[in-house]
Amino acid sequence: MIGPVRARVFTCLSILAFAALVAFLCAFKVDDVDVWWHLKAGELMVRTGAWIKTDPFAYTREGQPYSATYEWLAQIIFYVVHAAGGATALIVLRTALVALTFFLLAAINKPAVWIALPVSLLGAARVLPSLTDRPHLFTYVLLATFLLMATRILDAGGKPTRREMIVLIVLEILWVNLHGGAALLGIAVWGALLLQVAWDARESPAASRNWTTAIQGPLLILGGLILAQFAFPYGLSNLAYLYHLVTDQTRTFIVEWQPRAWGPYLRDLAPWWMGALLAIGFVRRKPIFSLVTLLGFGVLSRTAYRHEAIFVMAATGVLMYQWRWSGAWARGSSWLLGRAWRAASILSLVYLLAGASVYGAWVTFGHYFQTYGYGSLEMAGGAAAFLDREGISGPMFNTYDLGADLLYRGRKVFVDTRNVDFGYSFLKRLFQAANDKDVWDGLDREYHFTYAVVWYAPFVQSAALPYIRHLEHDPDWVLAYIDDRSAVYLKRTAGNAGAIARDQFTLVTPLDLYTGDVITRTPRARYAALEQELSRLAAADPTSIEARLLLAQLYIVVYRHEDALTLLRGTMMTEPRAYRPHAVLAAMYAREEKWADAGREFETAIDLAGAAAARFDYNYVADVFAKAGEPAKAAAYRRRAH
Repeated sequence: MIGPVRARVFTCLSILAFAALVAFLCAFKVDDVDVWWHLKAGELMVRTGAWIKTDPFAYTREGQPYSATYEWLAQIIFYVVHAAGGATALIVLRTALVALTFFLLAAINKPAVWIALPVSLLGAARVLPSLTDRPHLFTYVLLATFLLMATRILDAGGKPTRREMIVLIVLEILWVNLHGGAALLGIAVWGALLLQVAWDARESPAASRNWTTAIQGPLLILGGLILAQFAFPYGLSNLAYLYHLVTDQTRTFIVEWQPRAWGPYLRDLAPWWMGALLAIGFVRRKPIFSLVTLLGFGVLSRTAYRHEAIFVMAATGVLMYQWRWSGAWARGSSWLLGRAWRAASILSLVYLLAGASVYGAWVTFGHYFQTYGYGSLEMAGGAAAFLDREGISGPMFNTYDLGADLLYRGRKVFVDTRNVDFGYSFLKRLFQAANDKDVWDGLDREYHFTYAVVWYAPFVQSAALPYIRHLEHDPDWVLAYIDDRSAVYLKRTAGNAGAIARDQFTLVTPLDLYTGDVITRTPRARYAALEQELSRLAAADPTSIEARLLLAQLYIVVYRHEDALTLLRGTMMTEPRAYRPHAVLAAMYAREEKWADAGREFETAIDLAGAAAARFDYNYVADVFAKAGEPAKAAAYRRRAH
């Protein structure tokens, strides 16, 4: 009895550690570009008590049918949760769904779930970029549920009970309404089970006479799962929309709909391929089901990046199933549980590995847009507030990724992220206009824009920013708002005259916030005007740090170091894991010849920079440490420079 008791104790401890690590992994801000559209669609359906029939969001699709209906139930759930507790409630929901998904996958290996949980966490860490607040989260839970139930039914001889039949069909109906055509994945899992049951019936001499009887139950469920596709308020439009998503030319514009190159794909997913294939080869438990599931979802993962997460989950499920029936593991488990210290040591070691993987994934994922912690990152939040404050109206141009954020705030958008709804020709012109002045001018003449909201942050390493390259050189357009992510340009119209007089920027450009070139470009005689513009920017959006960093750099140039230090400390509080405030502070300390302080800040900046650490001048950093009296560190950084 000692073994089972110890297994339960270690299972409880493992569940606690698992829950803590999932909570940490999911502690990132709500920032998916689609989430605001989902929330607004859910709000409309709740408030009107009706499904959406005609497009309510884009003035370019006024009166046209609303096609993106396949996630209606998930959208209502998201809206209700967000209305109850804001971004924090959405993050809690995300955490619960992710934890449930990977717990169910680990539960496939029920006898060893205590050690299976941290192994399943490796999969969660791998697919972190796909764990954002979208209806996909419900698909992940339901896929894991189907895999768990399929393995249980296979172990029961492939004969589902009436209760299991009902549960599976009800879950499929929910799936159809939560995430539309993604519910076909449930049919795929069940198809793999049916193939295994049919194979087992043919292989067994006793069962071959009752082959039809053996597959009757699974066939009935398959029929029920197929009929469940019709249990959708919009008819079969969910399947039609899925077809368009997969075949429409607009998918060529969307990164997540493109398969990755084989190199990065294998680098990231080879462990799941190899682990699952080796497990099948050694254990050979229900090999038809396992191979068909693994290969089927593997083929799917090569059609689009967004499908890689689904493959990782399927491969994890297959691995857990084979692991459960491994005789070698059964003996090893008995040996481990025979001594508490052995089991505790192995469990701790595996959790250390899982924890390191979780931490690495969380740091990497959050680094680009500083999404660490709770709250939301609203790419157009500041821009929308500016537009409302100034009463700006008329036909708006907005970039593709900002559409959902702006429509959430009641703006009629030019475009949003529903690529299929807008069509290939429209999106082709939109993306061509980013760098082609003639195409941009054609759009401007056709739609008579009065203001433009542009997301520029992802392109700051470029010499010229998309769309902004046209606007900043056109005398008819004026820059009136900038934050770390977005910029607003106003056309010179009678309606915009007052806002332009109050808000025009004549010195600072969006790119300047990241390059700092405006300081060297601006004559010293105009530093007061530059300070005024930067102060206005810093006050306009307290969540942004780039204007404050640039203002701090200006203060350093004019030897107002105390003012610079105050700004830099504030940016560090706003974004504790941002590296640039520490780099600017290091430069200030070096200017003051406080070499030890400068070295400390440079080290902090380099540690936080991640991939951006390559941008540092390591020879200069080495000189700082040499002057600080630390020759060993100076030599180390000198080597990094070469």
